Formats: sequence, C-alpha cells, structure tokens
Amino acid sequence: MQEEQELASGNGWRMMKREEEADNSAVVGLAEAIERYGKKRAHTGDVLMEGVESTMDMGATPPPPRKRARSTGLAQISTVNNAAAPPSPLPSPHGSPPPETIWPSAPPSGASSPLPAPPLQSDMSLMTLMTLPNLVDHFSCLPASLQSHVLLSLLRNSQLPVLRTVHSVLSPVLARDFLTLLPPELVSIILSYLPYPALARASRVCKSWRAIIDSDPVLWRDLLINTRIWFGGQSENAFAKALAVRRQKEYIIPPALPLPHPFKLLFKSRHLTRTRWVNNNNPKHISFPAHGSSVVTCLIFSRGRIISASDDHSIHVYSPETGEQVRALDGHEGGVWALAATKDILVSGSTDRTVRIWDLSNGRCTHVFGGHTSTVRCLAIVKPEWVDVEHENGTISREKWPKRPVIVTGSRDHSLRVWTLPKTGDPEYKCYNEDTEMDPADDAEDNPYHRVHLEGHEHAVRALAARGRTLVSGSYDCNVRIWDIVTGTCKFILRGHTQKVYSVVLDPVRNQACSGSMDGTVRVWNIQTGEALHTLNGHTSLVGLLGLSPSYLVSAAADSTLRIWDPDTGELQHTLAAHTGAITCFQHDEFKVLSGSDGTLKMWNIRDGTVQRDLLTGITGVWQVVFEGRWCVAASNRNDATVLDVWDFGGEDDDDWVGEPPNWQYDEDDTDDEDDDGVGQFRLADSDQVEVDAMDQDLIPSETESHIEVDEEDRWNGNSRPEQRKMRGKGGGKNRDAHGHRRRLL
Repeated sequence: MQEEQELASGNGWRMMKREEEADNSAVVGLAEAIERYGKKRAHTGDVLMEGVESTMDMGATPPPPRKRARSTGLAQISTVNNAAAPPSPLPSPHGSPPPETIWPSAPPSGASSPLPAPPLQSDMSLMTLMTLPNLVDHFSCLPASLQSHVLLSLLRNSQLPVLRTVHSVLSPVLARDFLTLLPPELVSIILSYLPYPALARASRVCKSWRAIIDSDPVLWRDLLINTRIWFGGQSENAFAKALAVRRQKEYIIPPALPLPHPFKLLFKSRHLTRTRWVNNNNPKHISFPAHGSSVVTCLIFSRGRIISASDDHSIHVYSPETGEQVRALDGHEGGVWALAATKDILVSGSTDRTVRIWDLSNGRCTHVFGGHTSTVRCLAIVKPEWVDVEHENGTISREKWPKRPVIVTGSRDHSLRVWTLPKTGDPEYKCYNEDTEMDPADDAEDNPYHRVHLEGHEHAVRALAARGRTLVSGSYDCNVRIWDIVTGTCKFILRGHTQKVYSVVLDPVRNQACSGSMDGTVRVWNIQTGEALHTLNGHTSLVGLLGLSPSYLVSAAADSTLRIWDPDTGELQHTLAAHTGAITCFQHDEFKVLSGSDGTLKMWNIRDGTVQRDLLTGITGVWQVVFEGRWCVAASNRNDATVLDVWDFGGEDDDDWVGEPPNWQYDEDDTDDEDDDGVGQFRLADSDQVEVDAMDQDLIPSETESHIEVDEEDRWNGNSRPEQRKMRGKGGGKNRDAHGHRRRLL
C-alpha cells in the first residue's frame, strides 16, 4: 500500500518527486544552481560572477527547458528530510562540457559593486549550513593555488561586515613580533629612529618589548648624544658604576624582569633635570628656621639628608621632605667652617682647631683629631682610585691610591694634614679627655690616624682639592701648590697670582687645576708639568668661588658677576650679570647655575646665559645653596633670622629620578674593606656585557674595573668639579701590624 509521502517545502520552493514530468524542470533546485554556477566559473574566461541570480526573476523570459542532471553525479548527504544534498560548487577535475547560456553575464572587471543579492530564506540557509561539511571536505582536497582562488572568489563576493569579521580573525594569526625575531643590532637601529615619548609608549606594549628597549645600551647612549645630554663619557661611566654597586646591594635575588640599563635611567634623570626645573612653575616648597640668627657656613645634601653647619658651633641634620631636625651634632667649641660626608660618616673642621668624625646614624662623635694650631678652614675626603704612577726608571704603572680613604685638612696655620678616615667599628680616638688639660695641637704625633704633615705655604691655606694621589692647595701667600698625598712631597709651586688665592678646583680628566684669586684672575695650570696654560681675565674683583663640570668652568666674584668659560680653551662663553652685590654662593651642572647674592637667589641657563627664574627675592642675603636631582636647598637670612628653604621639583611619578650629585662624586663603594682582592668589583650583567661590544669601549668599564668614589668636598665655597675616572686592577694590604696598631703607610 502506497501512502502519499509528505514532501518538504518552503516559501517559493518545494522538494520534487523523481517521477515528476520534465515540463516542471523550469523549477531549479539549490544544488543544481550551485553546480551550474561552478561550471560557468570553470569554463568561461569572464570575470568572476558577483552572485547567482534567481532564475525566477520577475519580468525575465524563462530559459528553455532542459533535462535535469542525473542524480548519480551528485554526492549525496543524508538529511532529516531524506532530501538529496547539493554537489560541490568546485569545478570537476576532469572538466565539464561548456555550460548553456542560461545565466546573465557577470559585470566586467573594475565595474561598480553589484547590487546586493536577495537574502536566502531561512530554510535555504539551513540546507546550505548542512552541506557545509561536504564543502569543507572538497576544499581541503584542493591544491593550495586552487584554495587561494576559491577564497579570493568568496572574499570578493562578501559584504563589508563579513570582511571585518575575517580581518579580526586573521590579524592576530598573522601578527609577528619583529622586535623579538630580528637580531639585536637591527632592533637597535630601528628603535633609534623613535623619539623618547614613542620609546616610552613602546616599552609598555609587553614585557618582552620593555626588556629589549630598557636593556639596549647603544639605543640610550645615542639618545643621550642626540639630545645633547651626553657629557663625554666620564660622568656617564661614574653613574653606571655607582648604580651597579647599588644594585648589587639591593637585589640579592635577581628581579623577575631585567633591570634597565644604567644609561636608560641616566637619560630619564637628565631629561627630568633639564625639563622639571624649567617647566615646574610651582614646585613643592617649605621653609623652616635653622641656627637661630647665625650664619650658615656650610651646607651639603648627602643621601637624602640636609646637613648644615654654622658659626654658632653647631651642626644640624634635617629631613628634606618635612624640614624636621633629625640630628643635632654638638661638640665643637668654635664655628664650623668645613664639612664633608660619605655614607653615614661626617667630617667637620672648626675654629677650635680640631677635626671631628661623626656617625650620622646615631649622631655620636667617634673621633676628635688635633694637630692644627689654627682654624681648620677647608677639608676633603679622598677615596682610593686608579691612577698612573711614574717610577724612577721612567715606566708608568696603574695603581690604586690611597690604599684606603683619607681626610685632607687645610688650616690657617699655613699647613695641611692627611689623616686616615676611620671606618665604622674602628677604635674611637679623641685627642683629649675630661681628666687632663691637653692642647689638641700637641696630639698629632700620638694619633694613629695621622699620616702626613704638609708644610711649605707661608700663609693661611684657604682652599684645597684632592683626587687619588694629587692634592692642590691655594693659600694667602698667592701661590698654588701641587702635592703627592702619599709621600707628602710638594711636586710644583705654581706662581702667577699677585694676590691671595681663595679658590681652587682639580680636573683629573684634563690633568688641570684652576685657581681664583683676589687679583681678579682665574689661572689654569697643568698638574703634570706645573705649566700655566691660561689666564682668564674679566672679573674686576675677588674671584672667591670656582666650579667645574665636564663642559663648563664657572667663576663667581665680588664684582656681582659670574662668568662661564670653556675649560679646554679658556674662552669666555657667557657673563651672568643680574645680581647687585657680591656672589656669596653658587652651584652649577650642565644645564643651570644657581647663584645667591644680596636679596636674591637666581637660576640661569648655563647654555645661553639667560635668567630663567628667581627662587628667592626680598631677603637680606643668601648664605649657601646646594642642589641634587629634584632637590634644592638654600640657607638665607630674613628678618634677622636664618631660614632654610627646600624645593622639590619632582612630580608624583618621578620616584625613580636618580639625581647626579655635585662634582659627579657618588656615595657608593664597591667594597667596604680596605683590602681590595677583586671581590665586589664592578661587573655588568651577562646580558649587558654582550652588548658592550657594540659600544665604544671607553663608555662601559670591563669586568676588571672597579669603582671607588670620592665624596663631596669644598662645599663651603660652592665649588663643583667633574671627578670621573676609569679604574682597573687590584690594591690591598692590611693597615694594622701584628699588635693591632695602625701602620702609617698609605
């Protein structure tokens, strides 16, 4: 019994029975339409069709009837309606007869976009979706060239939303991280074309980009040079060494991400120094009283501490953030006129003729040295460093001198003395006790820390500067002397000034010393030969202050002007003339000069000599000024009271602003022991060492180089010098004998 089977149908279509007459062939099924379209694509040279047009288009002449294709040539697929699945739309690999002309031709190449085809009905969409696995199987069997052809055909007939979807899928798949795939040399060249803001944004893309950008020494060196904040290599080397020593102590366990190369941090520090001091119109500013109404004779900024000394016999330590007094160092019986600090050790000289050593961590006075018979007017701390030593046979060797840090003091008693700097834990020593009445001046011979007594000046020693084995002293006897600290011999007497010498600076990089005198001149000397190189004329009064940086020599005088000179040629570059009285203090770096005089504290652009701003106005006088990184501190007098002003030019995001100290003398040691056996020598990370080869070899020290710093000195007269150097080798030797006494050998 045959029952009428219900056939699947939809809006505008129905499934046909096989027994139906051929006169119904005008109704074309979906499978045959796709096959016809594929045949036309395979056997015609026309441009790809934009779509299959409906054969039931209204107003069009129906095509002549033709026999329906045999079902045996179609790949069948089972459906819920047991209907025949359409064949693959791909061309047959064996070819097909030319199709009958039953379709309108496709628009020519370059024609405007076709009109959108009418959307498929829901039932037809379902059937097409069901045939998708069969289409995919056919596609996967095609060679790559035909697969590309099919995909291009589909894409050309896809609407914009479909193309966007395809793009969103393909973009992540096809993306390639070229920075991680290219050789480091090419990456460095590519990144060198980016400005600093673009580099900063690129370093935030991912961890790998950040590691590549931050650790590239050539990239940051070139950026320093191109932005004119590269100062020759010596100061940059000193920064890198100090930072490496600091990291060795801070990072016992290596961090997860590679640390930035020192040149990257140096660039950021100098970039902030150049921009923040000019563009920050409202820096944080606090003022607080200090030392009553007494004159502040010395002011230094060391390891985040403000240290001030006064003629009221006191030394105070303040916090720059709050202005709170942290320590009060009492003990001197006269005004304090000289200060120098390194780490937690402070050295002071006074009119009471003594030199005192203080522990800043607890405020205790641990040592008192006597020997001078008059005011200790100037002093410096000299740290070991590698120097060229010429021997009697004419050979030159590189050695480290002195063997351990020393103190050099100059006095109004016409002499200088050299002392061993006590370390934390060394036996305390004081040249007097409460039970005996003893003159401190008679103590030097019994003091185990005393080393050398330098005699020769015929008047008070007013200024000194020291590095390695070389000491330069200026005296009221109008002469400048060059000494060997180790042997105590005077190598040269530099004559030329006609009046008292008030200031000296030492330039070991150029092997020069400069001196300023009451005769109004600045003289430049060769410290190896004692020859006078330049006489700098222009000032009309006492040149009481000198400062030296890698590119500039600055002199300040009582004629109310400052002058900027080229230290290589002695040529005058700028005259800073805006003050109305004698210059009482100043400090400079490679970007700016801060100077104090009657009633004002001014900031100048050192490169063009213009005034940039007034930090203080309407006051009685400015005693001292010092700055480092984001901090600026000034001691002034107003309303018969002494006041300290502190400015913070940093922003909220500038916590990693690493300031460069005055004279580029860093407060880091690569060893805490007097014996240098090579342990703790400056070493670059392995990744950095590989990249050093791409750089100039004098920019980064090798593994055999070590870093020993010399701390601030001559801060009482505002002096500033570039003191950078490259050091190699080893030094050593105990400074105690078998009985535990100090040896006097340097």
